[in-house]
Amino acid sequence: MIKQNGLSGLNDQARDIATISAECGCRQTEIIDLGPRDIHLDHDIPHVQLRLVTDGEHKRQIKNSVSKRPVVLLGAALECMRRHPNGFPRYRGKEGYSATVNAYMRENELFPKPEEGETRHYTIGCTRHTFENRMIHAKMSNEERAFLMGHSIGQVRNRPVYGSMPDLKMRAVFQEMVSFATVKWAPRPIAVLRDEVDRLASELGFRVR
Repeated sequence: MIKQNGLSGLNDQARDIATISAECGCRQTEIIDLGPRDIHLDHDIPHVQLRLVTDGEHKRQIKNSVSKRPVVLLGAALECMRRHPNGFPRYRGKEGYSATVNAYMRENELFPKPEEGETRHYTIGCTRHTFENRMIHAKMSNEERAFLMGHSIGQVRNRPVYGSMPDLKMRAVFQEMVSFATVKWAPRPIAVLRDEVDRLASELGFRVR
């Protein structure tokens, strides 16, 4: 259950960017640079839309074309985004977030201790790697993981991509498989969610049994 107590010394925008990034497996810039038009909290399935914006006050880059995707907000991520319905102006288009959070994490010994002989240093960006570890342990397929992380499905399949991508309902089920409980919300068991994947596919006319 996420209570964010360990991050209580951070300013509210840095704390909530870190939480959303960790919960959703996003690159930190994907959350930092969100504009109000891409934050959909009143949708039946609350989500943010990650996309390239080339002009205007909230223009932003994304890493590549496959990074364009909706990211479903559940649990702690949804609570954080509701506190910032217009995004994160303190850090949008600016530097400073990583330095602030990494310094805080190190000063408060919140990063895992390296194993003996290890020389690598953890950063807040490593939460994207732990997000994939959570998906692996939830027994999600490589393709399901790629959908959530914004990786190339073509590279995963090593061939051209045919067929449609999962819609918001399906993405919400995948996201729920790796979301942590909060005081106000708890994810359903993974076995129940797997049945829900089959149900949604059956509604679309696919055979799943």
